Amino acid sequence: MPRSSAFAWASRNKNPAGEAGPENTPIIVVSNRRLDELTEQTLKREISGRPGAVQILKKSFDTNELFETLQKFLGFEKAQASQGG
Repeated sequence: MPRSSAFAWASRNKNPAGEAGPENTPIIVVSNRRLDELTEQTLKREISGRPGAVQILKKSFDTNELFETLQKFLGFEKAQASQGG
């Protein structure tokens, strides 16, 4: 989030009312730098009674870890590349 942070986004989007919407969406943090343990714990803690980040990933060109996380928390399935014919 170039102009914000995961902390700010999570605080704004976690509504304690429990209504459907972004407050019920699992938060997956992708960072281009290694986060220290305290920062990771802070990102994973509850915010306004809602769960924090479910997973923290290091930015990478290898998408396997990202797709595994999306599948685990969102039921997302990676599309197979179609073969020309």
